[in-house]
Amino acid sequence: MTLSFDMPFGSFIGLEGFEGAGKTTVARNLCKRLNNAGHAAEIGREPGTTAIGEAIRDILKRDWDPEDSMCASTEALLFLSARAQFIRQFVRPRLECGIHVIADRFALSTLAYQVAGRGLPFSRVWSAIKFATDGMLGDITIILSVTPQVGLTRIMKSGDPLDRFEKGGDDFHRRVAMGYRKYARRFPGAVTIGTDDKTAEQVSDAVWDVVSAFLRDRRQEERKS
Repeated sequence: MTLSFDMPFGSFIGLEGFEGAGKTTVARNLCKRLNNAGHAAEIGREPGTTAIGEAIRDILKRDWDPEDSMCASTEALLFLSARAQFIRQFVRPRLECGIHVIADRFALSTLAYQVAGRGLPFSRVWSAIKFATDGMLGDITIILSVTPQVGLTRIMKSGDPLDRFEKGGDDFHRRVAMGYRKYARRFPGAVTIGTDDKTAEQVSDAVWDVVSAFLRDRRQEERKS
């Protein structure tokens, strides 16, 4: 499918899901397809992308000594600090220039990991998310669904060392997976795509179908207005 129209503003596309779902690979493939179709697109990772966000990412991923272990509230606030910088320094300027932004993780991950996974109160975290993002929750959110067993197996096969979140334990991982299902409906245009039995190419094709349909529908609505 070829998209040949221009848009005055870019779209903000969130890719979400448990570890090993294939978000980074899918984000790269989607970005390439959009650019090949004549649409400027860039990827940002969460947390990260900005200098401040990358510094926070290092803190969040680090294995701390037991006496310095990070409490759940600190963890959530660090994610939200990185996100506030991400929105203001990276996302908004690009959207205003007509560039599509693909986020490798976004706010749904905070609800899955810090609320469902760590047990923080939903109402406080949800209010903080809206504050950090200025209410920007994305135009479309795509959740790549994978069972924790399959996702972690993929990571171990890759040879990459497990980070602090991947080492969270079976109960934590089950709560996180449940959190994605529970809170997805709060995000605009949320679509879930199963990845357990699909190749990276098949998942990328499914994501492209969703995004291209969204962009086509958006263009039609703009023509009517």
